[in-house]
Amino acid sequence: MSYTNPQQFVPQQYAQQNQRLQDTIAGTTAKLGAQYAQQQKELRAKNERITKENKITKGRIADRSLGLLKDLGVVDNANPSVDFTTLYKPMVEEYKNLSEAIAFGTSEDPIADQKRVDEIYTSVGKITGTMSNMVGFTQDFSPALDIMGEQGGLFEGSDPNLIKGVSIMSQKLDGERRPKYKDPNDLNSFVWEIYDGDGKFVYEFSQQRLEQISKGNDEMLTIIPDQTKSNTNVAISNPDIFETKTNNGATTSTGNITDSFLLPPTRSGDPKRTTNSLGEVTSQSYNTIRKVNKYGTKENPMSGIYTNANWNTTMNAAIAEMYDGDTDRSVVAFNNSQLKNVKFTEEDFRKQFNGKYTEGSLPKEFLEAINDQDGYEFDFDKNMSDEEKEIFSVAYKKNYLTKNVRNDMPGQSQTQNLKESRGDEIKRDREELETYVSSLYDKKKHGTLKNDSGINASQFAQTLSTDESIDPSVRETIVPLNALTTDKIKERTREDFMIANKIGQTVGGRVISMDAQKEAELKRQINSTVKEYETAQGQGKAWDVKDNVAVTYDQIITRIGKRQGKLLNVTKKNEPIVYE
Repeated sequence: MSYTNPQQFVPQQYAQQNQRLQDTIAGTTAKLGAQYAQQQKELRAKNERITKENKITKGRIADRSLGLLKDLGVVDNANPSVDFTTLYKPMVEEYKNLSEAIAFGTSEDPIADQKRVDEIYTSVGKITGTMSNMVGFTQDFSPALDIMGEQGGLFEGSDPNLIKGVSIMSQKLDGERRPKYKDPNDLNSFVWEIYDGDGKFVYEFSQQRLEQISKGNDEMLTIIPDQTKSNTNVAISNPDIFETKTNNGATTSTGNITDSFLLPPTRSGDPKRTTNSLGEVTSQSYNTIRKVNKYGTKENPMSGIYTNANWNTTMNAAIAEMYDGDTDRSVVAFNNSQLKNVKFTEEDFRKQFNGKYTEGSLPKEFLEAINDQDGYEFDFDKNMSDEEKEIFSVAYKKNYLTKNVRNDMPGQSQTQNLKESRGDEIKRDREELETYVSSLYDKKKHGTLKNDSGINASQFAQTLSTDESIDPSVRETIVPLNALTTDKIKERTREDFMIANKIGQTVGGRVISMDAQKEAELKRQINSTVKEYETAQGQGKAWDVKDNVAVTYDQIITRIGKRQGKLLNVTKKNEPIVYE
């Protein structure tokens, strides 16, 4: 019997299941392969992204490091004599290392390291800022140095090392500027050390101080205040004292003084003489001047500009503007440079502070200023006391009157008819007349304490009004104050103004009219004259209706002498009298 290979029986169901299993395995394998491939693709993309981002981060770090170097290069180029590289090379390296450590997660203290990175980066800008601040400051330094000691110029009493240091810093003097961190760990400790050409230390400028200077909050170098504009404004604000003009809406001062603050005219220069055919001098003409009443007169000590209320108000405002900082250095600088030639008297202080200080009660500081003939100065390193501020106020005002107010104004020319041969006779006649008028003074009747002369001029004028030895046309020009009223004063002032300004007269073919400017001038003049009249009432003065001014006893005598020239002979009333 032969052997046959037996056929194995495989159930059909099992075969199908096996096929499905194989198919599943194959499908799963394929799926897993696809998933792996996707994962790899995503991983490679992620790694590429991370690598790219890290490269970008590193590039940015490098860019910022280069930015530091670039900024330093700008500073270097602008300041080739300054070695910034030595100062900043280790800091740039530190910046790079810390930035990379933060970016790649190797920093042990990212917060602290980031703070340090930011400090390093911003510090370059701060250094550049110190240079800019210094440049801005030194732009003003040069012109101020050129006019040192003058208004708007550098105060000569400033620290000489400071001036030298700024000069080297601004490269006006030879020397070296060394940038330095006093504490390398504190980037706010940056300073500029200044050395002269011999390598000797001169001065040190801190970053903080230069920043204060740029903001105008540091009196590093004291500039003497320029009061030119303020002085001009004072004149414009006091039209009762200073003549002004308006052009295209702008008001300016002419430099002239109004009549209210001018004293009576006096002769100026040699007279111009006229002769007849016989060679005899028949007349002489002469110019006159009128002195400016700056400090008042003997008869009226409070009549001058110095004690005028409005003038003092505007002057006090100008002075107050000078005290504009935490220190008084600007004011001290002005005083010690501009007011050294001012001399003081007790009367200066008593008049200025009307009633505050009586005779013999002045503070010791005032007495020291009065006795100091070399020029009174204040301590530059100390703020001023109240008494010193009052001394400065007096000095400033006196200096203003000296430097900004003229001493006199030209008066009208006058002509006197005479004969040379009668010159001595005329002089004797006038002296005789004045002696006679003086003899009429009665101490019991005319004595007063209202003015410096001790004579009630108004009562004296009353006595003269009936004296026949004085020509009626002359004595009628001097009247007691009770013979007048405010309205009469105003009317006379208006009449004089109209005549002086030729209002209503025909000049050059046209009639001169009263315009708005003239109206304003007239108003000021009326107010000034009325004020003088009211003041005179309390001072025992009389009134000169010819010149429309208050007069004292001495002025009465002088004016009668000038106007009449010769004592009237009552027995020969038709005898000619010499008049000026």
